[in-house]
Amino acid sequence: MVAQTSSGEADGCVTPVDHAFDQLVTGLDHLIKVVEDGGLDHYDDDRLLGFHQAYESLRARMPVVEHQVILEEERRGLPERRTPRMDPTPLARPTQQPLVNTRIQARAANTRSLINLTRRN
Repeated sequence: MVAQTSSGEADGCVTPVDHAFDQLVTGLDHLIKVVEDGGLDHYDDDRLLGFHQAYESLRARMPVVEHQVILEEERRGLPERRTPRMDPTPLARPTQQPLVNTRIQARAANTRSLINLTRRN
């Protein structure tokens, strides 16, 4: 990924942030494919729980990057300079969505699976 200018053309300057982001995207894409293809089947219960804990720890660190991006945008005055007249999607602070408790999601998915299994029988 190369940083885009306001006109949408690549500025040609590849930074360490660009490299790190590309690696993150590539790694995440690979992880998604592996788990969708059944990669978690090879884990015993303890390893699965350990993986889940490590994944949640990683996910909890993601807002640090977003926070730094928002601070830099504000430092540059970008929210005030970007107007609907310049761009149909003005730059604004992302909506704050509450993090959903993963255990609740897992229980809900498990309950749905049990319901579907019961319906089939």
